[in-house]
Amino acid sequence: MDNRYIALLILAIIFVAPMVVAQQPVPTTPTFEQSTDITLSVPCTLDGDVCAVSTACVATIINPLQTVLLNEEPMNLINAVVEINLTSNQTDVLGQYEFSISCCDGPFCFAKALPFLITPSGAPPVSPGQGVVLITVFIILILLNGLLYFVGFRMETREESFIGRFLVFGFSIALSLGLLYFGLITLTETLALSPVLIESFVIMLFVFRIIFFLLLVVAIFLVFATVLRNYRIKRGLIDK
Repeated sequence: MDNRYIALLILAIIFVAPMVVAQQPVPTTPTFEQSTDITLSVPCTLDGDVCAVSTACVATIINPLQTVLLNEEPMNLINAVVEINLTSNQTDVLGQYEFSISCCDGPFCFAKALPFLITPSGAPPVSPGQGVVLITVFIILILLNGLLYFVGFRMETREESFIGRFLVFGFSIALSLGLLYFGLITLTETLALSPVLIESFVIMLFVFRIIFFLLLVVAIFLVFATVLRNYRIKRGLIDK
């Protein structure tokens, strides 16, 4: 095995390693799963104190298509927390929902705007910058996968064992399937007009963890095979 191939695999491991420890973005806006029943809860304070049982609160919710789902709908006040429910039929549109509440108790009133997100899985959204990273990483993985296929076809039976080819081609096929699934999820969300690529980020983390483990296995085997072959050459057991 040409040492250049091993060097490329080690570089690939170095590239993938930071992705393995990457975390899902922490949501800054409440996020819920699409087409599920949800309960929106908001702590209720009025004039610096928790709301009394006599406080009346109403909610207005507008979905991303600007359809009014609730218009000044009375909210339930339970233990200084006001709540309103949405059914699965009301959360079937992806994107950001406008949610505003207004509470009054005698002369004291307050109003809040509390937008929330509906995503395919309830996972936090990916920013536009992270979306660019997803596309860039996807392209690099395709190039890496092509390199692995090239390495596999360049292996000669007299130099590399059947196990070596099995590892390289097995990893290449697994990576191809992962990339295909990753691409289909991204395409599905794009066609569904999802404003953010959410599932893709989750899938990317999963794929990277598998890639990192398999790359380590392949790299360790190739390094071992190369060292063993050079040793046998020096001992005169085989020809170059």
